[in-house]
Amino acid sequence: MWCRNRIQQLSAFVLLTVCGFTVLNEAGSFPDFAFVTGALLGLFILLEWSRIHKYIRLVPVGALILSIFLVQSNKIAIQTVGAAIDRAAFFAFFFTGFSILREAANSSALVQKCGFILMSQPPGRRYLFMTLGSHLLGILLNFGALNVLGVTILNQLKPESESQKKAIRKVRMRRMFTAVQRGIAAISMWSPVSFAMVLIFTDLPELNWSDYAPVGMVIGVLFLIWGAILDKLLHPNVSQSHQGAIKIAPFFNLLALLGTVPVMAILIVQFLPYNFLVSMILSSTLCGAGWMAFQSLYSSGLSGFAEVKRRVLVDLPEVFTAQRNEISMVGFSAFIGILVVPLIDPVWVQNLLLQSGFDQTWLLICIGWVIVLGSFVGINPVVTVTILLGLVRVVPELSFPPVALIAVISISWTVMITVSPLAAAQMLTSRLSGTSVREIVIHWNGLFAISTMLAMDILLILLL
Repeated sequence: MWCRNRIQQLSAFVLLTVCGFTVLNEAGSFPDFAFVTGALLGLFILLEWSRIHKYIRLVPVGALILSIFLVQSNKIAIQTVGAAIDRAAFFAFFFTGFSILREAANSSALVQKCGFILMSQPPGRRYLFMTLGSHLLGILLNFGALNVLGVTILNQLKPESESQKKAIRKVRMRRMFTAVQRGIAAISMWSPVSFAMVLIFTDLPELNWSDYAPVGMVIGVLFLIWGAILDKLLHPNVSQSHQGAIKIAPFFNLLALLGTVPVMAILIVQFLPYNFLVSMILSSTLCGAGWMAFQSLYSSGLSGFAEVKRRVLVDLPEVFTAQRNEISMVGFSAFIGILVVPLIDPVWVQNLLLQSGFDQTWLLICIGWVIVLGSFVGINPVVTVTILLGLVRVVPELSFPPVALIAVISISWTVMITVSPLAAAQMLTSRLSGTSVREIVIHWNGLFAISTMLAMDILLILLL
């Protein structure tokens, strides 16, 4: 146990060093530390190797083999590998920075209270409030909100013996889990803390998240409203009685805490050489650390400083190293995407587009479906989107209206989260609810996903 703790602390220190080099790199006024950062990332993977999922291990190994092969065969320049390392390191920084805020939220009595209030809503308004509440909690916890709320859902749903009561329990479980899934997924449509937005705006640095955010928020609201409408259409006999009063004070407190993060990020942008997305990660790290310290000092009285020390030396190394699978999968998928882009001949792409006869509208429609359907066969959307955005920069025929391109990617990514059988949301929901992934994908979310994609396609045809 002592040895494991020491290795874990070393692994956490290595990861924090990677984050430190990334922060320096994002400032733009320091030497390039790409290959030092790459060596540290490799060391982190080795230290955590035994705890990385066996299938996810293939991604960093494949990235290493591919980079060596491409450089040795003169397919790419060594600078491209450096850029790929920087991208993988940035995602390591992203997951690590936000993990502190999520750890603080996960241990917060306020968050637990908000979750209990959502579960306690009567059937008539349960779906709407759970999808809105899970969206709010998802900003803090990401898919951790699904775990927190999923356990609460199971505690609310008592096992039933009669067949009719079992059927009612099954419907309630479906409604609550789909509400939570869709609420969390919708953060990918606008939130700067979602890695969909981070991926898009790191690949398109000339665009600003703040310019797209209002459009993304509107799309997110429409997405959530459509889910509520479809839930009502599928369950028209849900009781509307005993609506009662709603305890909303805890949610105002939670919103106030959330509001602190962008305010601090704005201050960082003003005084330090970082863009808004990097500033949001730094702000979340500082706010999360302050929140954790407050929890420890407030709850432990005179022993509060000892509790702070325990969380720093014991809890945080576990929190940081728990990002091992995300860093290996997402970070090195982005790494592979950067390597693949230079291999694609832009002239060949141009000729292919001319032969297809597709205009920009139909190309955008195809892009959306490729992101969703590709995830069904194991193609990580990080790879798909990275390659796509790389081609956008070099192929004139792919110069889409920026807002339309970002909207298509974010909507498709969100739908992918709710319907892909390989997505984390489906696997976690299946484990918590005892329902097969097949049933969740087809019966719970199939109609919602298809109707959302078709609505996006129709809007593209009408507006472009």
